[in-house]
Amino acid sequence: MDGKRFDNFARRLSRRKAIGGLGATGLVAAASRVHPAAAQDGVTCQMSVQALTSVGPSVDMAYAGVLEITLAGDGSIDTGSLAFTGGPTVPVVGQADGRALSLRATFPNGNALVLTGTGENDIERCSGALSGVFGGPELGDIGSWLIDPGQSVRSGGGSSTPITPGTPVASPTVNPECAAVSCLDTSVMDPETCECLCPEHYEACGPLCCPGGSICLDEESGECACPDETELCGDWCEPVCEMGYHRDDDSCECVEGCDPTPCPDGQQFSDVSCTCESYCNTNSMTPYYCGGDCYEEPYSECNGQCYPTASLSSNSDMCGVSCQVCPDGVPCIGGSCECPAGYDYCQGDGCKDLSDDSNNCGDCGHVCAVGTSCQGGTCQL
Repeated sequence: MDGKRFDNFARRLSRRKAIGGLGATGLVAAASRVHPAAAQDGVTCQMSVQALTSVGPSVDMAYAGVLEITLAGDGSIDTGSLAFTGGPTVPVVGQADGRALSLRATFPNGNALVLTGTGENDIERCSGALSGVFGGPELGDIGSWLIDPGQSVRSGGGSSTPITPGTPVASPTVNPECAAVSCLDTSVMDPETCECLCPEHYEACGPLCCPGGSICLDEESGECACPDETELCGDWCEPVCEMGYHRDDDSCECVEGCDPTPCPDGQQFSDVSCTCESYCNTNSMTPYYCGGDCYEEPYSECNGQCYPTASLSSNSDMCGVSCQVCPDGVPCIGGSCECPAGYDYCQGDGCKDLSDDSNNCGDCGHVCAVGTSCQGGTCQL
């Protein structure tokens, strides 16, 4: 795509306060009691989670709540919920594979938070630190999330005390020195080492983080772009779809068929390339030119703008290819200012029928006397 650039990652962004300075609404306030509980279909884990958006339309948006997931024997998560502090409870699905965890929390409007992370223990043990990155709910939103157990409770199916949303406990593992560290908006900070890192799938380009697969054009400014024949979708530069396919914005996959879109003047939608193409590039018709653009029908330029030539054949304000303004009372016929058959032009009066017009009887300006009328071009009683 000829080095197409994307503004979100090709410019230097203003600094914000490091995560350590966000207090109870930031990641360093994350705390939880994590416990396993016996469940008919597998192991159920309940934990307190905190998340912070570091880049995108929802930058600096913080989330907090209680996550509850039930792991089946194969690690699938078909039953889960995320109860936001002071907000709604939304359904969660996902997959756990050893220490790796992937989750999708869907809001009522269809938007979602998609979280991926890694724990220091297998997820099914419901213990140990767990952290990672997330995307959403808006396209371009990227952030990090953290579960720091503080203390764990293991139970062999007995009762355990659930976590109450909105009562986080101070995390003992966060480095207090992080409060003095600032990261650019496109990076996230490791709460243990205070190091500014690029989120998963992103690549460092000088001071900024660029989408995966992109090219760093200038390390000093952090300017980057997707390579030729690729395009940005989500957080990755994807290969341009082949002809006859279009990209699904949600999955970023190439789907067979076209996704028709309105085309600007001078272009038409091609079912072959699935894009808007200039009429000049199509072989199905002979293009017509006007003002440097191509059209599928004859166009003529009037007053600096192009109009369908056919519309100028009967427009008395723009008559014909010369765009002539017809005199008052004279119509535009076939692109010329002229009177209809049987009518004559009379200066100042327009087109008149001299055979029965008492003000122009037989000739323009010949007015019949009072008591007479024009009949057959003569004034008669």
